[in-house]
Amino acid sequence: MDILDDEDVIYITIRGESDEDCGNNCPTYWQSVDGEQNIQDPELENDNEDAQQLNSDFSSNFARLSIRQARDKLNTTLHIEPGSLTARKPKYFLAKRGAPKIDKICGNVVPHHTNPGIMFPLIEISTGTYPNNKKVEKNYNAVYDFKQPLKPNEKEWFELDNIKQRVTQRDSKGNKRGYAVEHILEWHLLGSFFQKDKDNGINSRCATVQHYFNTPVDIDTKVPTKNGGDDDDDEDETTFHKMGRMEAIKWIATQYPGTSSHSPFEYEFVILEEGMNGRKKMVWEEGTSVVKKPTLGSDGLPSWKNKENSFTMEMLTENRAYDPEDKDVSHYKENEGYQGAIHQFRQLLGVYTYLGLEEINTIFLAQVKRVAEAFEYLEKDVLPKVDFSPLPPYQYQGFKKQWMDHIEERYKEGKQKIENWMTKWEPEIKKLADGSRPGYSKRDIEKKDMCSKATDQEIKERAERLLKVYKDRKEWVVDFS
Repeated sequence: MDILDDEDVIYITIRGESDEDCGNNCPTYWQSVDGEQNIQDPELENDNEDAQQLNSDFSSNFARLSIRQARDKLNTTLHIEPGSLTARKPKYFLAKRGAPKIDKICGNVVPHHTNPGIMFPLIEISTGTYPNNKKVEKNYNAVYDFKQPLKPNEKEWFELDNIKQRVTQRDSKGNKRGYAVEHILEWHLLGSFFQKDKDNGINSRCATVQHYFNTPVDIDTKVPTKNGGDDDDDEDETTFHKMGRMEAIKWIATQYPGTSSHSPFEYEFVILEEGMNGRKKMVWEEGTSVVKKPTLGSDGLPSWKNKENSFTMEMLTENRAYDPEDKDVSHYKENEGYQGAIHQFRQLLGVYTYLGLEEINTIFLAQVKRVAEAFEYLEKDVLPKVDFSPLPPYQYQGFKKQWMDHIEERYKEGKQKIENWMTKWEPEIKKLADGSRPGYSKRDIEKKDMCSKATDQEIKERAERLLKVYKDRKEWVVDFS
């Protein structure tokens, strides 16, 4: 039987219940309470008992199949139509463990220089392969989450830190907490940098990339790195990673970390609770909100009679939800909405705290500056020496400074929008802490459990603790000098 590398294997796992059904502990799973966008499925660890059994049952039959064949066969076996995984949100889903992040950039921006009738196609770039959660946890002890994510009545439920190891206990409904490996500097920032000015056509960064950065060149440099040993007793050792011949654009992409077999920067990976990981991406995205905005009605105000709006702060802070069966808006019976608002505010505050941690900032700046130096190396020492005929010789563009300016701009916007959001909703949390919000524990119909039931006193105390952590927060500051 052929032996496949772990990163070439497809695993089956069972989706965790959404936060709409997460019991009294209110952890966060891959489908979030507030309609979070762009959040990825959790890292698949094959540690769900049912999934383990399924993997065991299927492993002997599919060991020799290609990934595509295995996926199609598994979809058929599990009665999941190919292409419908996202739309139908089945109980089981498939993923390739350790797959890299991929982006496609700069297509259809400029015509080909030797054939003006054809536009340059998309360029595919990717990170190195990701390590799994277990490897990052074991080798680097970098797991960022709230100190006591299953105990909402404790102050540690609101305090984010490096807790070293993932929380593996299940909540009251048997769900496990989700975690995601991440490399701190958002991958999508590289693609957005190149494509930001693509409307400039021949004068855009995409034009430069298509003409000069997509040709194999000799990368004659060695990168000093420190790699942690596989065993706890092993000390970090410095190694020199020599690069070879590759496209310049791919050299830039390799500045992001990957597993040690693909990248010398594996030690920069950390694990982040995956709800916050999805939020973090939205902080860095240009022109997006840090949370899902409510759907507006014909009057331009948030529509109460909209199921999706039930998970927005506008309705959570009113302890209300829309019941599509009754086609009416009513109050949660046991303060589920208020608890959802506390939970959502805590998530954003957790992201803000994480981004401001000194150790995270140190890695972030190292990655940003490494990309900048890679641009400078290419523009000064590599590309000018390459014959790009019939194109003219490469001219220095100053991508190092442009990249640094791009990241600083994204930082300023992201910082502003998350701070503005917290400033906007702080008064509503204060109302909960003051006990000035009405309780509905005995005054309305019972609603479906959303995130966590709580008494009026529990809501008051949790809001007080949240406000204290918010007041004591450290400002997220990045020094780009």
